[in-house]
Amino acid sequence: MKSKGISPVVATVLLAAVIIAVVAGAVLVHIVSTSIAADITLDGVFSGSTSITINHEGGDPIPTSDIALMVNDTPIPIEWNGDLTFENESVTVTLTDLLDYLDEVEVVYAPTGQILVSETIPYVPPVFIALYIDAEEGATSFFLRHEGGEAIQNPSANLLIMVNGSTDGVVPDWGTMTEFGVGELVSVACPELAEGDVITVVYKPAGQLLVKYTV
Repeated sequence: MKSKGISPVVATVLLAAVIIAVVAGAVLVHIVSTSIAADITLDGVFSGSTSITINHEGGDPIPTSDIALMVNDTPIPIEWNGDLTFENESVTVTLTDLLDYLDEVEVVYAPTGQILVSETIPYVPPVFIALYIDAEEGATSFFLRHEGGEAIQNPSANLLIMVNGSTDGVVPDWGTMTEFGVGELVSVACPELAEGDVITVVYKPAGQLLVKYTV
C-alpha cells in the first residue's frame, strides 16, 4: 500500500512560508507595540497665530526624523537645524497660513502614527472692546487703558501685546488682576520705542486685533 504524504520540496516550501509568516508577525507585533512616552506640549495654537512651538518637557528622547507636525492632517515641515534627537528642548515652526478657528494641530510619532499631543482651536466669538495706548518715542514703557465694552477675563492669558510683531521684552504689569474692565489702566514695559514702531494688542481666544498703534 502506498503511503500518503507531502513531497520534500513541498514540505520545504510550506516550512519556509510558516517561518516567514511567523517572522513577519513578530515584526508586526514589535512595530505596533512600540510607543513613545514623552511629555510634548504646544504653544501658539490659537486663531491668527503665525507659528507653533513644540516643547519636549520630559520622557523619551525622539529622533527628529520620526516627528511629524500636522495641521488638519496636512504635514508641516520642521527645521531641525541639524539636531538628530528631540529631548528637553523646543522648536518653533513658522506657518505659511494663519491658524483659524477649529484647526486641529497634532504632533505625531511617525513610525507608529502615535499622537503625542493634539489641540483643536475652539470657536470664540469676537469681543467688543475699545482700548487706548499712550506711548512716546524713546520710552521703555507705555500704558494700555480699557475705554469701553466687555471686561476681559484673565487678561494675562487672553491678551497678546506685541511691539513690531514680537513679545520679546514686552511685559504688562497685570499684578493680581483677573479682569480688565472699563477705566482700568495697565503699564507695559517694552524695549525702547522708536518712531514708526507698531504696538498691537490681540484677543487671543478669537485671534482678534483689538488695537494697533504706531509710535
